[in-house]
Amino acid sequence: MTFIKKIQPIGNVSFTEGNYDFPSFKDLKDLIPKIKDQDRIQSEIFNQEKLITKLLNGEIQEFYTCSPETYLKQISAQELQINGINITGFRDQNPYGTYCLDSIHRAFQPIKINGDRFEIYRFTKFPSQNFSIITKKPEVLTQDEINQAKFSNLSTSSQVISICQKIDNVWQWSPSKIYPDGMHLMPSLHSSNQYAQSGFEGLAAMIAENGDIVVSRPYDNARRLQSTCISIGMPPVSEEQFFESIKHVLIANKDYLPSAGSNTKMYVRPHIQGINGGTGVAPATEYLFSVQVFPFGDYFANRESVIDLVALPNTRRSFKHGMGDQKVSSNYGPTFTHKMIAKQGLISDYPNRKFNDVYYFGESIDPNTNKLIEVLEEDAAGNIFFISNPNNNLTLTTPSLNRGTILPGFTRDTVLKMAYQMGIIVQELNHITWEDMHNFQGAFLTGSAAGLVRIASMSYKGETIEYNTLNEENKDIIAHTYYNFYDFLYELRRGKCETFSDCPEISSIPVVIGNIYDL
Repeated sequence: MTFIKKIQPIGNVSFTEGNYDFPSFKDLKDLIPKIKDQDRIQSEIFNQEKLITKLLNGEIQEFYTCSPETYLKQISAQELQINGINITGFRDQNPYGTYCLDSIHRAFQPIKINGDRFEIYRFTKFPSQNFSIITKKPEVLTQDEINQAKFSNLSTSSQVISICQKIDNVWQWSPSKIYPDGMHLMPSLHSSNQYAQSGFEGLAAMIAENGDIVVSRPYDNARRLQSTCISIGMPPVSEEQFFESIKHVLIANKDYLPSAGSNTKMYVRPHIQGINGGTGVAPATEYLFSVQVFPFGDYFANRESVIDLVALPNTRRSFKHGMGDQKVSSNYGPTFTHKMIAKQGLISDYPNRKFNDVYYFGESIDPNTNKLIEVLEEDAAGNIFFISNPNNNLTLTTPSLNRGTILPGFTRDTVLKMAYQMGIIVQELNHITWEDMHNFQGAFLTGSAAGLVRIASMSYKGETIEYNTLNEENKDIIAHTYYNFYDFLYELRRGKCETFSDCPEISSIPVVIGNIYDL
């Protein structure tokens, strides 16, 4: 079950490679006779608090039982959770385990209530005094509600948790395990909420028409999260542990997966954060790796939707040699005020005009004049592309990554790969000024959650460039190019690679982790 491989270095950080524990229900079910015999012996020899005390004292890390009422009083389950003990129930319908406290509490009622009974229960002590979970009963959704879900976190059944500590001067992640979804309890001061020592990734899983569960470029996300961790002094998670955690948490939440062939996606949010420290301007000494998922439809809207963007004067998202190319949490908080102002129509240059999102300029030295100029960077939620057709030469233009100020988005990279295969001229430019932006006929946004979204207009300092009002000469080709990118991207996200079957760089993007009809 537990899989731990040799120590691997990244930079000057060493960590365990491959570390997870996802037992199948069959593995556990084979142990039921032994567990029942253990329950009988322990009930004769120990009082009901004995194993709980061993857990609390750290003498054991977990135990399984078929009769949790042997060990629990009705009021003690919540108290145990606060003290770092998690209780997970297993049964055929969810072999990875799920919330079970209602079932345990009913076992103490004078009148027994049938249903919601679990065959095996796992009592686990988190390997940290700085972390515990208050489990939460999952939301029950119909398939229609899942397929129409908004982009907002909801309580699914399961999450992945791993804790990292330094042992013999080497960072070691505890085995990733499935736990019921719920609230994370940590000290009021820790390096994440005090010093923003945290980073995350965002992936979208989709269900192919044949039922395959498809995730795009998960190993790229794993490597980028490793880079983010090292940039802010956190121990990275191995690619293998990252991938296995994503795979198993999606399968564990099978009841929330979208319908086969639908446009609805399952959002996957892996994140790492410090869970202690918070004083002395120093990094944490313990870290949490967690993966949570929820279904959602379209991030902004749908294939036909357009958005209006605005840049606020005298604002910057990042700067050269800064952290703009890392997916650290601190890159996102500063955009919230700007987004609020834009969405509420509070920008003085555009009285009462409401925008969908904000984008940013950065600063660079113009090599021709040696003067400081403003150059386009990216949107708060993704990368920006432009379409033009000068002299019938279809061209795709986007800001370059060379300055190190822009997040290297994987949807961005996928679009660039598709453009090369489609014979479109590609320009990644270090300097795109506001004046240059007038020369393009179309624009769109890319992101893991957003996918592709067409930009209707971009505004700055009282001016607006319209990209949704095109002359007849270019209208069809610009729109057709955008829709091609949109449709090809969604084909890839559903595992269809026929269009780019001759290009391994693209055909390898979708990774199948299972099939909904086999779960």
